[in-house]
Amino acid sequence: MRKLISAVLAVLTAFSMLPFGTAAASAGSEAAASDLTYYKGVFYYRPGEGEMADLSDSVDYYAYSDDYFRSDGRVFNEHLSTLSMALSEASVSSTREPFTDEGYARKNRDVIALLEDMGFSDIEINEDYRIKPAKDTFGVACAHKRIVDGGRAYTMLVIVPRSAGYEMEWGNNFVLGGSGDAAGFSGCAEKCVAFARDYVAEKGISGDIKVWTVGYSRGAATVDLLARKLIDDPNGCLGDRVTLTSDNLYAYTFGTPQGADASNDPRNERYAGIFNTYSNSEISSAMAPPEMGFTRCGTDLMIKDDSKKEDMLRNLEICNPALYDEYIHTKSSYHFSPKKFGFSDGSVTIVNDEDSYIPDDPAVYLQGLGAYLTQITGGRESFAENYEQAFSDFIGYYRSLNGKDSADFGNALISSDETPDMVVAMYAYFMKQQSKGSVQSTRAQLLEKTKEISALAASEDSEAVGLEAKDIVGLAAKLGKYLLMDADDIKPIAAQYLGAVLMNALTVTDAPQEYIDKLTSPDALDALTFLLSHIFLGNIWQSKQVKPLQVNNEQMKNAATLAGNFTNIMYDHVNEVYISWIRLSDSYFDDYQALTDEQIGGYRRIYLKTDDATELNGAIYDGEGSKVGVIKNGVLTGNTDKWVGFTSTDDGSFFRIPTDDDYQLRLNSFKGSLTAGVGEYSCSSAQTDMVFEDAVSVGRKSAVTLTIPALDQAGQTAYSLSVDGSDLYGDANGDDKVDILDVTAVQRHVAESELITGDALILADVNCDGVVDISDATLIQEYLAEMDVSLGVQT
Repeated sequence: MRKLISAVLAVLTAFSMLPFGTAAASAGSEAAASDLTYYKGVFYYRPGEGEMADLSDSVDYYAYSDDYFRSDGRVFNEHLSTLSMALSEASVSSTREPFTDEGYARKNRDVIALLEDMGFSDIEINEDYRIKPAKDTFGVACAHKRIVDGGRAYTMLVIVPRSAGYEMEWGNNFVLGGSGDAAGFSGCAEKCVAFARDYVAEKGISGDIKVWTVGYSRGAATVDLLARKLIDDPNGCLGDRVTLTSDNLYAYTFGTPQGADASNDPRNERYAGIFNTYSNSEISSAMAPPEMGFTRCGTDLMIKDDSKKEDMLRNLEICNPALYDEYIHTKSSYHFSPKKFGFSDGSVTIVNDEDSYIPDDPAVYLQGLGAYLTQITGGRESFAENYEQAFSDFIGYYRSLNGKDSADFGNALISSDETPDMVVAMYAYFMKQQSKGSVQSTRAQLLEKTKEISALAASEDSEAVGLEAKDIVGLAAKLGKYLLMDADDIKPIAAQYLGAVLMNALTVTDAPQEYIDKLTSPDALDALTFLLSHIFLGNIWQSKQVKPLQVNNEQMKNAATLAGNFTNIMYDHVNEVYISWIRLSDSYFDDYQALTDEQIGGYRRIYLKTDDATELNGAIYDGEGSKVGVIKNGVLTGNTDKWVGFTSTDDGSFFRIPTDDDYQLRLNSFKGSLTAGVGEYSCSSAQTDMVFEDAVSVGRKSAVTLTIPALDQAGQTAYSLSVDGSDLYGDANGDDKVDILDVTAVQRHVAESELITGDALILADVNCDGVVDISDATLIQEYLAEMDVSLGVQT
């Protein structure tokens, strides 16, 4: 009977380890594997607001696992989505570096640091990522690492465009071209392809590959088009030596503008794995207008969910308290409302217009704005031919300015001596443009308007507009004269004033002569006069009834609404707002909280090296002796403290140990030569200072312990490597390994069919309770099944 029981137990043990039910188990096992292996790390990034002056970046944390890339890239992964947004944030030009030639060469530091910390090697940055951005530059980074998926080795190639802080490149966002994908974004996608292709060739990458590409804002529109290119023609993009299938492409974009030609089948099912996260209440995602024939490739995911607003705000308050305060009080789409101009406390102000015909829904307003831009420019081809160059140059130059220069440029536009004349001329031009073919300004109307303006000039309210009474009267006279002229005759007058105002602003900011010539040329001024007057004074909600002389007329309501809400419809695009929404769908951030000083400071990197293929098995314990991670075949799994982690790299992997507690890394039943190194990693500098190295050589199967004390205030820590001399627990049959035969040996011992004796009897007592029984067989079985158990530890 004992032999029969022993045999049955052995068969059941062996059968329980067979990979049955593979198809059913595989889908869930991938998520479970990530839960067991992901870790938290720190990254720096340029904050979305308040970033220009103090040469500092914000800091946050990410959650990483190689397992994210062991699933089908065509299936949305909420954990990979959050990580992709973090990498997009890190790609932004760092504000920890000054705006000098030397500083620009290092502004890519945050993306390099994050890629390296996740285990990517051979990180390369293109030349455009090292210089002050120009209108046609485009920064991009590439790196790689080895990923084993289902026993098959892949090279993971990552392609990361610079996603903000690109200064003059902003202007290229408005280069649409007359046909095809938006030219400004398509050209950037081609630059990514060219750099990645050269990178693959230079690094000798071949065979099966996976590609991870991410982007935010301008970078998002680029990645949307890049991913489509990689799906359509992977070998044309990356060379004939690599094999890329669509299930091995991981493409995530955020705040994604619409840059894909809608007539080019961008919603085809084969592009479904391109995931574009956007918000319908922010202006970047609304452009370029769909009325001009633009959309996005792949799958759109609307991020904003009003029912979860308070949860999002909790995340936002943690990652950017200053932005949070502005977001809840003044600046966001939640504060959007139609506006009008009014007098308040002796000044002209923009106030809410409760009775406006303009919609109070920012998403609807943005749809109307896009349709209106299409209408006034005559469509895409007309925009490209007549307005694209001047408008993109104007926006590009303004966005190229940093700090004081940016403020000086804006102030110069507002406070120039010619600004009032420019405004009056543009107003008259727009009104006459709207009312071509009819004369609505009668002598009686002009007389009435002159009386109103004269009354204003004589009142205390004349101080409200910052003008002397005589100046107001003079402007009123000019307005009257303009309204008796044809629109085509007013336009050159408005353009002349605009040229003077621009020249003043360009001179104040020491603009290169090249941009002075571009922006003040007759063609540029003609185009800008038309666009600026129509954008500010009209939109698709414009009343058909034009009343040029009406007080607080509808055209001025349009101007007030756009000016009063422009910040609101931009704030929803800020990167911290996006990642605060995204984290709501990621269970790894259910416990999201502010970083401690110790976490921001860094962690310890533990490097273990053997002279042969000795398997490393054991566990990591915290200062209270609690197991916080299991080491199985040299890899950390089941880490209950996610700040304890393991980073796999092509150049030598390492364990990640926090600095604020004592830890022990214990290798059970080790035999051979082991070298242990400890590096103290600084998150701020992204540098590792090697502070400890020791080696042991163990002839018997012994436990080896690396002691890792908490980092003291002086930064001095006494690391140590020791051997305790215990043998290979679980080796019940004495063959120097632990396998299913040892389970059988213990079961036979329990059944008294074949007793274990001598040192093997000690090694078979894996729970160290002084007796070898069926519980020891169960522990060995669980150990072989890679469950969270350790052998040779008293239970």
